[in-house]
Amino acid sequence: MRSRVSLASDGFVRKYTAYKGQRKSSYELNEAEKKQNNDLIETLRKEIKLRLSELTQAREVISDEEAQIKKYLNDVCPLGNKTQDQIINNLDLKVIDQRKMLDLLKYEKKSKKKRLTDLEKEYEHLLIESTRSELHASHLENEIHKVLIQWTEAELVKKKYLTIRQALIDDSVKFESSLSRVEELLNKQKEEIAKLEQVREEAAEMRVRATSATAAEVARAHDAEHARVSERAYFAQPRVIVRQESTRSTEGEAVTEETSAAAQMEEIFQRLMKLTGVTDTEEVFDRFRAQRETSKRLGYLQKTTEEEKLDLESTQTSLMAELEAFKFASVKDKDEGQELINELKEEISKEQEIHRELEEKLEKLDTILCEIKRLLYDLCKILDVSNYLYII
Repeated sequence: MRSRVSLASDGFVRKYTAYKGQRKSSYELNEAEKKQNNDLIETLRKEIKLRLSELTQAREVISDEEAQIKKYLNDVCPLGNKTQDQIINNLDLKVIDQRKMLDLLKYEKKSKKKRLTDLEKEYEHLLIESTRSELHASHLENEIHKVLIQWTEAELVKKKYLTIRQALIDDSVKFESSLSRVEELLNKQKEEIAKLEQVREEAAEMRVRATSATAAEVARAHDAEHARVSERAYFAQPRVIVRQESTRSTEGEAVTEETSAAAQMEEIFQRLMKLTGVTDTEEVFDRFRAQRETSKRLGYLQKTTEEEKLDLESTQTSLMAELEAFKFASVKDKDEGQELINELKEEISKEQEIHRELEEKLEKLDTILCEIKRLLYDLCKILDVSNYLYII
């Protein structure tokens, strides 16, 4: 029994739980649908309100148009107390007048349309002409740009030429100053060499004198010795004494002559020392050796200086030739560029004049087009009114 009760209670709990879940899901579905319905109701309310406002505005516009139509009809054909035939007659007259006005407007429209067509053709022609002039002006501007580039290149060449010229002038000044210094040095060295040559010639002359005097003394001494030997061989002993005395006298004379030659050479050497400004014999010989080396060195320097001078003169000649060539080329390019620039300026002035005339024509054409536009606008307004009257 208890098991049955427990089973029944469990089944009831399950059913109750399932019922609660089903109820909860149904509630959620109903809430979602309710929310959707509320949103739809709110949207419909807004749309109804918008449509009501549009309807009110349309009624106002229609009422205004009806009032204008009634006012126009009263102005065109006031009814008053007129009969039906009078009203019809008046309306026919109004229609005839409006038809005449419409015909006149059609004629004016046709003539103005023709005029407009002619003006359009003229405008296209002027537009083509202006395009051609613009293309020509663009071409001239390109040519001017090219000429300006060439002018700039010519200016650069001119600056380079001036720089080279100034460098050559500076080099020539330096060369002239160095050349003058070298020439002055060479002149001084030549003067010193001339003095040394004079001293050398005097020394050589003294040496020749001393050598000749020494040779003469040697010859005399040899002759005396030979005479003594001969006397010893052919004469007796007592005469030997005499010969010895004579020999002694001869030797004395030879010694005297040798002493005089040595004194003369000593005097010449003293004069040479005095001229050279030294006090020692070795210094004199050193001075002569140094003078000889200086002479050789000066000759070598003179030779190298002359070679450098020839090289510099040839370089200067070639640079001056290039300078003249650059100068001639720059002057020629400058003259040609100036002539081309003048021609282009004349063409530009002509094209500017043509462009100015075309601008004036375009301004006139714009004025005509504005007037045509205004007339077309007035014509359209008149046509709209006439069509409205015709419909009425």
